[in-house]
Amino acid sequence: MIVAIVTGTWCPNCHDEAQYLVELDKKYRDQGLAIVALDFEEVEQQASLARVHAFVKQYGVKYPYLLAGAPAEMWEKVPQLVNLNTWPATVFVGRDGTVRAVHSGFASPASGEFHAKLQKEFTERIEQLLAEKASANASTKLTANDAGAAGRTL
Repeated sequence: MIVAIVTGTWCPNCHDEAQYLVELDKKYRDQGLAIVALDFEEVEQQASLARVHAFVKQYGVKYPYLLAGAPAEMWEKVPQLVNLNTWPATVFVGRDGTVRAVHSGFASPASGEFHAKLQKEFTERIEQLLAEKASANASTKLTANDAGAAGRTL
């Protein structure tokens, strides 16, 4: 199963989510979880990618972190998220390749019970999707490698 994140290093809640995603990646990668980040950076940041590299290093991101374009291009690059005007956006894709849920935003640790509730919901959703068997009838199978078409790998 895949968790795809629409993110940006300029987004404070994306920093909070990245820390949690790193934990999830460590815990569930060997069970079949693939996390991929679609990073939308301001144009002036795209030349050197210094901030992106610092972000990946600071949080110890081991999952693919792909440069997908500028924030204004998000709806063009990820048209399935039309009308979703939030950062980050988290897309949960089942083993059968279908989108099972989309979550908008991320409650920071400072939000207390809301953060704890969100972590519980994410963990339960991931465990439920990991427990499912892949459908033999799935016509397309999305993998982390397929996400490379959305941008370049950092």
